[in-house]
Amino acid sequence: MNDLSKLLNDAADEKVGAAESFFELLLDSEVYIPVQGQAEKNPANIEIGKAHVDSLGYLTLDYEGNECLPIFTEESYLHHWAKREIGVAKKDFKSLLWLLGDSLWLYIDPDQEIGKEITAWEVSMLKKGKEAIPDVVAALGDGEQSIDLEVDNDSDLYPELKRKLLPILELAKSLDEAFLISVKDDNSESKSAMLGLRYAEDDKTQKQFIRDELNFLEANIIVVDNLGSGPNDTLFEGARPFFIAQKESKKSSFLSSISNLLKKGAKSIKS
Repeated sequence: MNDLSKLLNDAADEKVGAAESFFELLLDSEVYIPVQGQAEKNPANIEIGKAHVDSLGYLTLDYEGNECLPIFTEESYLHHWAKREIGVAKKDFKSLLWLLGDSLWLYIDPDQEIGKEITAWEVSMLKKGKEAIPDVVAALGDGEQSIDLEVDNDSDLYPELKRKLLPILELAKSLDEAFLISVKDDNSESKSAMLGLRYAEDDKTQKQFIRDELNFLEANIIVVDNLGSGPNDTLFEGARPFFIAQKESKKSSFLSSISNLLKKGAKSIKS
């Protein structure tokens, strides 16, 4: 099961922050699309924002009275769904959004245990980028019972887990701070660790690297990697970072340069 599938499964279980993390990762991911021939037709000269799935050869189906394009997080999922030889196109999800018309739906991973439809309205919102995710998630929760959340931000939590995380976090050069808190909602019997990451810049390569490394730990960790610009910031209020990036200050760099120059001068005098 890939990271998108795991987050989709967590979102279905109403785990805290999972829906937001799913949409964030989806916008940074590639998806697999069934094609009616053996290959995707040449997309050159296609006008952005028009309905071109037919001209590209993408295979659509009827879903609850709406034209729907099935997309897949793994190529093997697509072949399992098709049950026959079929052409496959691989495309950035963000690029795909702009090839869709105003009424087309998407369906992620049909015929898998967990899938999700993305309505035409959600498609239009996701075109705006990550800043639209809170509104999309809020709309998904309309009419549902609110979840009471118990948060523990004690700095003494999970000492062994922090020790394992530190070598991984130190390799992410764009990472500024990391927090580790405990969360428990009224649908769960146990607490879960939630890792909050604040980056100096949005680097999807480093974010994916950390997620991949966390998979090797086999720890049940909820990852929130958009602190400072995401809807889960309030959960970390009052928490102290257990990791702070060591940034070399301009002053120390300047003094180091002066020191090196003095050493070179001393050597030349001796010679």
